[in-house]
Amino acid sequence: MQDSVQKEYQRTNHDIADGSINVEDDVLDNAIVDEFKKSLTERDMQILTMGMDGYTHKEIAEKLGYSNHSGVLKRINRIAEAWLDFVDDSKNL
Repeated sequence: MQDSVQKEYQRTNHDIADGSINVEDDVLDNAIVDEFKKSLTERDMQILTMGMDGYTHKEIAEKLGYSNHSGVLKRINRIAEAWLDFVDDSKNL
């Protein structure tokens, strides 16, 4: 692929933008996520981390001492609502 990009550059004598990445957007997105994570409780971070690691809601509930998975689902829903509020507030800055 690199050869085809190089050949196209030589043929047109123009820089070809790499549309596959946008470093500025990636950095900003990561900064926003990191700032949101700071607002979460330790328990919320445990739930998110375990979910990202592939644990089921039932497994998370068992490991964190919930009586069943519905408590985990409620926390996830509250985290999701907080995320939407956080992102909405960030847009207004």
